[in-house]
Amino acid sequence: SFQPVYEQWGFNTISIGLAFIPILIGYFLAWWSFLPFIHKDRKIRRKDPDALQPERRLYWLLYTAPLETIGLFGFAWTSLGPGNGVHWIAPMIFSAMIAIANYAIYMATIDYMVAAYGPYSASATGGNALARDFLAGI
Repeated sequence: SFQPVYEQWGFNTISIGLAFIPILIGYFLAWWSFLPFIHKDRKIRRKDPDALQPERRLYWLLYTAPLETIGLFGFAWTSLGPGNGVHWIAPMIFSAMIAIANYAIYMATIDYMVAAYGPYSASATGGNALARDFLAGI
């Protein structure tokens, strides 16, 4: 959907390709936002390996998952173009929000499944990948 959106502002092929940079920035921001939680959990597990429940890995999703909805609605509303007084940076900001939420959801759920299913985590993550790919193809 980037090509019809950014062509409204006169973006050429190269500029439209560069419009994907906010997604990369969003992924890096999401990865960086998990580091304090990973560090804190490692300190707790060093003292007591059984101290943390698997659900602890889902905590940060309370704050990052709503960015998915905000980003999707915001991108849709700001893709109206310059005729409605919308600046070209607005859809990019919302696409970065979508990227933050996508990365956070994926990382937290995979980490949760590995912690929850233990020796069967390969089957759990494989089933998750199958379901995700199947639903993406529908």
